[in-house]
Amino acid sequence: MGPLQAFEGQVASPLVFILDALDECSNQDHITELIVLLSYLLRDLRPKINVKIMVTGRPEAHIRGQFMSPTLESISSISHLHDIDRSIVGSDIRLYLDHHLNKIKYEMLPGMASWPQEGEMDALVRMADGLFIYASAAVTYLRVQPIKRMKIILASVQHQKAASAFRHLDALYRQILQSAETLDPDADEEDGAEILEELHTILGTIVVLLDPLCARSLELLLGLEQGTVQPALRPFHSVLSISSPPYPIRVFHKSFPDFLSDQGRSDVNSWYHVDTKRHHTRLALLCLNHMNVMLQRNMCGVGDLEKNEIPDLERLLDEKVKPHLLYACHHWGTHLSQAEHSEALDGALHNFCMTKLLHWLEILSLTGKLNTGVQALTLVKDWCDPNNVVLGTILNDCYRFLLLFRDIFAIGPSHIYQSGLPFMPDCELFNIMQKEANVTVKYGKPQGWSNILFRLQMDSESFIRSISISPDCTLVAVGFMGGDISIWSTKYDRCP
Repeated sequence: MGPLQAFEGQVASPLVFILDALDECSNQDHITELIVLLSYLLRDLRPKINVKIMVTGRPEAHIRGQFMSPTLESISSISHLHDIDRSIVGSDIRLYLDHHLNKIKYEMLPGMASWPQEGEMDALVRMADGLFIYASAAVTYLRVQPIKRMKIILASVQHQKAASAFRHLDALYRQILQSAETLDPDADEEDGAEILEELHTILGTIVVLLDPLCARSLELLLGLEQGTVQPALRPFHSVLSISSPPYPIRVFHKSFPDFLSDQGRSDVNSWYHVDTKRHHTRLALLCLNHMNVMLQRNMCGVGDLEKNEIPDLERLLDEKVKPHLLYACHHWGTHLSQAEHSEALDGALHNFCMTKLLHWLEILSLTGKLNTGVQALTLVKDWCDPNNVVLGTILNDCYRFLLLFRDIFAIGPSHIYQSGLPFMPDCELFNIMQKEANVTVKYGKPQGWSNILFRLQMDSESFIRSISISPDCTLVAVGFMGGDISIWSTKYDRCP
């Protein structure tokens, strides 16, 4: 807001900000927070500066709900793409196709004035059916063997069900995927099946990744040989942004992973259909295995230094923590929460909880992701087998430990062992990890976890102003006159 206030009284025309594809943000809570912040921005600035914000995205429920709130409903308007005259959208797509197909013709088909042939442009516009992503994918696909591939595109749609709203786009995606089946024409049937299985693993991983990774990091995460990913993805430049490391591989449009994972759109028996639960299970196991092997105490060598004392912390993290390990530390909990139970997965989680929890917290401290740790532990506690009492207790102890000392751990990772662990109540996690503590506290330790989960302190006034109970009756929020907020759990029988 500060920089924008400098424009007060100086700009007559509106300042327009465009936030594109909001629905493609993977964290729904972040989307909600961003929309709320934008509403505050408009509320505070519009009386002084002519500010307009355009937000585009699919009307997902969590986005629609925010725009229907009283705060935003009065200062916003919603336009639906399908309400725009189809002829206008079709005209724009025609201009786009005309420009790019002419460019392909001049570069690859010099002297062939009749390409595209009569009616082919009309057919492409009709098949795009108002979707620019179709036109974009088609153009990229046609940059190789344009004459042959134009015929393939126009013929492929004839075999699709007319009832599908995405039939033309799906036909194009299907054709792009089928082109990978002839990636190695010299391979025999057995080798060809192995190639497609490896490609399926790579594509499935890209679909469920929570943050994009570069080709080399994908290989390390999946345990593939160096130089595997980029050649395998060669047929998919029309749907994926494939750059050399360190630049990540990204999906151009969410409709492609939607197609791969939707049983109604991609044949479940095809090699390219993505069962997201299966791939989340694989990634959860891989993340846990990488952390179990690679994490160790003080692996970045910062010792007792606080974060603000570490010279060039970002460079140090780049050197000491490989991107695939960092990905595992940040996202293992989310993958596990969507995974199938298995003996291997349960064993990897048990090993992690017994030996690596504190080392994991070190990485979260250094990367400023301790809140991610709270979210991960919440998800994993719910996923854990309720019959595994010991593991559930350890996870809950770590959750309470992190909530209680989060602000201290944010100062630097050494506080996990100096300020947190010695003052942890006697519990399952302490019994396992107490040998890691830098000091021993003999008297004055709490005997168990308090009902208070955490407290946000603003002032010293202690008079209660308001109380709110969560819908499931497991949490109580207490607001005090001075601004403090305490969150209490109803699950514990011990009072502070």
